Amino acid sequence: MATNFGSWEHVNVQRGIDAYLAEHSPDAAWFGVAGSGRGHQDVVDMLSTAGQGHGFQLGAVDYTTVAPAPTR
Repeated sequence: MATNFGSWEHVNVQRGIDAYLAEHSPDAAWFGVAGSGRGHQDVVDMLSTAGQGHGFQLGAVDYTTVAPAPTR
């Protein structure tokens, strides 16, 4: 089951990830998923497919800028 967040919630998700990595460093790692069609699958499916050697692999993290609150 995938969870969808409003774009402004990605700011909170990123802060949570940053806190987790800071607490678990230096052993924690942040990575992205590279491969075609990644906009059409959720992360679990991409990682599962990558583990089978098809289509996806670990890659650079994608970053973007979003508003920290809903806009009207």
